[in-house]
Amino acid sequence: MPEVQIASTYTWNKLPEEYREIIRECAQESAWYERSQWKARESISRQRVETKGCVITQLSPEEKLRFQQAVMPLYEKYCAEYVDIIDEIVAEGKENCLAAAKEWADKEKDEPVFYVLASGPNYGVAYSMCCCHFMEMQWRHAVCLHTGEYFHGPFETTDKKLPMILIMSEGRTRALDERCLKFLNTYAENFIVIDFKELNKGRIDADVAEFFNPVVMIPIERYYVSQLAEKTGHSMDERRYMWKVEY
Repeated sequence: MPEVQIASTYTWNKLPEEYREIIRECAQESAWYERSQWKARESISRQRVETKGCVITQLSPEEKLRFQQAVMPLYEKYCAEYVDIIDEIVAEGKENCLAAAKEWADKEKDEPVFYVLASGPNYGVAYSMCCCHFMEMQWRHAVCLHTGEYFHGPFETTDKKLPMILIMSEGRTRALDERCLKFLNTYAENFIVIDFKELNKGRIDADVAEFFNPVVMIPIERYYVSQLAEKTGHSMDERRYMWKVEY
């Protein structure tokens, strides 16, 4: 399982070059250490399950090749051209939603709590918007709700003033999002909709579109929150505790 070490460009650029070099060296050392620990843990776990009677079937290189050959047409059909298309969709989406995002930010700049609703491939997007972008980066309370679970009780808190963001997917769970939208149109008022299907406009094939929802929607929802940051003057890079205190 690959792990990625990332850093804020804003913070990185403020560091002296000697500190950057130390961090690079430590990052490389920690990566090799992690791999050795992962390998050791896998070995221990394997021994435990085999001791309990589990049978582990190891595929031969030839059998792995059969799997690779079987899915290769899918990669060739759906993935080869989508890298550029995704960048195009995100850039176009930001351009088209800028005015709406600024208007939303101006309206909601003093709100302390936001509800974010999504399902299926975009539930993780809603989680990211709540935990990373609203709570971590803007110090605003945010509630992440599945559009199906919303009707198991949380919808009772809905009113005309509550700020809500509905992130709609293109894929097998879209019906849940559409049900939620119907309810919001009837009983809510202060909500916005960010819809992958409208952003996509059919450029990513419907057969696989749901797998590409997150890579488009995370930069778009973050763009909305960044407009809030611009309006309030609260930098997305500002932290009280993260990387500053022991935890």
